Amino acid sequence: MGLTRVEIDADGNVLAEDWRDFVYADALGEDTLAVRGLRKAGGRRGNENLIFDGSIVNVLDGQCMLIMDRSMVVDLCAEPGAYVYDASTEPSLLFGNLGENLLSTFDTAGVLYEKKRSPSKEQRVYYFNIHEMPGSAFETERPVLFREVDASIGLDADISIRCYGEYTYRIADPMLFCLSAPEGIQEPLTRDMLEEQLDTEFLEALGHAFAMISGMGIRYGAIPGRAMELADALNDVLYTTWRGHRGIEIVSLTIGGLKASGEDEAMIRELRQNAVLRVPGMLSTRMDGEGNARQKRGRWHPPSSVPRVWSCACGAAGNTGPFCVDCGKPMPPETGGWTCVCGEMNKTRYCAACGRPRPMNHPKFRCDRCGWEPDDAANPPKLCPECGDVFDERDLA
Repeated sequence: MGLTRVEIDADGNVLAEDWRDFVYADALGEDTLAVRGLRKAGGRRGNENLIFDGSIVNVLDGQCMLIMDRSMVVDLCAEPGAYVYDASTEPSLLFGNLGENLLSTFDTAGVLYEKKRSPSKEQRVYYFNIHEMPGSAFETERPVLFREVDASIGLDADISIRCYGEYTYRIADPMLFCLSAPEGIQEPLTRDMLEEQLDTEFLEALGHAFAMISGMGIRYGAIPGRAMELADALNDVLYTTWRGHRGIEIVSLTIGGLKASGEDEAMIRELRQNAVLRVPGMLSTRMDGEGNARQKRGRWHPPSSVPRVWSCACGAAGNTGPFCVDCGKPMPPETGGWTCVCGEMNKTRYCAACGRPRPMNHPKFRCDRCGWEPDDAANPPKLCPECGDVFDERDLA
């Protein structure tokens, strides 16, 4: 029972033999998955889809034609063209771009034939859409758990994320798809008949696929750019129910949006901030960045560019250098520092030895505009006596 390619004319005739039946299906739209074949006999179009020895079978691009004998597959063709059906030969099994891996399915779903085996009178033709089915939208109604691991900040926890997007799929094994179709294919089988079930199974598999890509070291914020890996993971999770049972597989996946819960976002942000405080190099970079931002706002000047004005014990006031201009005594050391729990004496907001922040009970103020410091660094006046700037949290040194 095989197929032999032939040429047909514009009227659908083969070698001017108008007596042959002509079995075909119109082009299948993106919403149609499968239809029964139509038979044109004696110039009349009929709804009966039985096929007989010597019939012409036409296959369009993007279609896969199956000849079924009750619940068994007789032959398959996924290569566009017109073919004469010969019931006395072995199956042709023209897989086209579906791949020869369908042979294993045929061994299970097909029939073992002997040459010149008489076919039954119940052989029918079905056509399947093997184009990529676009635009199946999904959205998580409930949060999906994702294990976020980031050793650099000490994070290893399950976080709750929501996401939405689209996926495409195709019929990769029409034989399995045909055999799994509910009650056979009596009427055109459309996407809306299956996609509610497919979407439910897709969302159930999403959590398992997230676990797989988390194990690959992919963080949740990088998922939109790693949609290919997520699609592969989903195909692995869905293999039994989709590829192995229905003969369909995911082709592509697009993540339109992905967001962790507010609580989890705050946890990750806090861990990252704490990680900065633990690393002196990262801390200095952060402080430099904050200083540059304040300088651009016109509210800060580097302390090293503002000379310290001090009074000497001899009575000379207005000294700006390291020694008194009258008596030559050296400038006395500044006071008002704080001692860290590690033992380091500091005058800045963070410990120079271990990076710990200054305790809240040890505030130290210095004018962020001119650099002036009050004698009691913890109790500044309301206004700076040098430039008139208001003392507030920006002036905490």
